[in-house]
Amino acid sequence: MNYLQPRELKDKDGQPIGLYHYTSMNDGTIHPIGYCSPPIGYCSPFELCPECKGGAMFLSGEECQRCDSKGVVEMANPCPGHATPEEARQHYTQYLLDKKTRYQEERSGVWHECLVCGALTNKFAQVGSWHTYSLCDEHRNREHVEKLLGIVGDSAES
Repeated sequence: MNYLQPRELKDKDGQPIGLYHYTSMNDGTIHPIGYCSPPIGYCSPFELCPECKGGAMFLSGEECQRCDSKGVVEMANPCPGHATPEEARQHYTQYLLDKKTRYQEERSGVWHECLVCGALTNKFAQVGSWHTYSLCDEHRNREHVEKLLGIVGDSAES
């Protein structure tokens, strides 16, 4: 089970430092997630190359000049931490909206009312794999998904 919530960062001696990351804890091991954690390794200063999306690292014959075919580039501004748990939640919410939201989803033969205007639609937006919002073409956009999602809280997932 993964337990997601903001947690206070600690120094090398295990003392709290007054900054927070949004994190996932599994079997007592805590990792920052979302923008608080780069996608390559734990607290790595690297991120997937935006041009080849890491493909140059895994696909033979794939070449990328931006990352010298390594699949990763140095992260411009790694997350230093947040002053409050609420700021960490807001940062993770922005990550979900930026990177984990799909807007062009459709249910074949299943119709629901748009959550904004009530019009019948078989379209929806999905945030991660857990938040699904029935939205018509007019309202299936970031502005409305952000209002429906709100700021993430603590959660558990498996």
